Amino acid sequence: MTGVSSQGADFNGKLVELAKAAVPRLTRISVISSATSPAHAPLVKELTTATSALGITPDSFPIREPTDVQASFTAMARKGVQAVIVLPEHVTWAHRARIVELVARGRLPTVCVYRVWADAGCLMGYGPSLDDMLYRAGVMAGKVLKGAKPADLPVEQPTKFELVINLKTAKALGLAIPQSLLARADEIIQ
Repeated sequence: MTGVSSQGADFNGKLVELAKAAVPRLTRISVISSATSPAHAPLVKELTTATSALGITPDSFPIREPTDVQASFTAMARKGVQAVIVLPEHVTWAHRARIVELVARGRLPTVCVYRVWADAGCLMGYGPSLDDMLYRAGVMAGKVLKGAKPADLPVEQPTKFELVINLKTAKALGLAIPQSLLARADEIIQ
């Protein structure tokens, strides 16, 4: 068995760093994750470690069904959350439109994994390039079709990451994104 992984070492801590760069006075952040994904528990733990290092209090909101999304945002408002990180998974993806609607309504800067979330209205999308991952999977499939044994091919980690910043969202939130952060962006949505 072989494949292409979307997880990279120390990747999730960068999500917290990006949120702090966009909201310098950030003291409380929420993490939206899947309640059913066993992979999310270690990711949330990694984010908790990263938030502690920056003096930020984290709250975790695992979702399973549509009612969990609304309940999470109601709880976030009560706790005074200043920003949100959304972890990728089929559950969060399935509720993407509702999540984006609620972060906009709550005026919460949101850092999401993958550019498609920034395209949908999140403040930032940061993560492995899906285009590059698909290309790498195609290269791997080509090797298998030419006779390579899948067990002999290593699982590849992402090597190309992209940062997309949505300035339309920043403007709607009244945020001035620092020039140093804009300079790091691979793409800026005007």
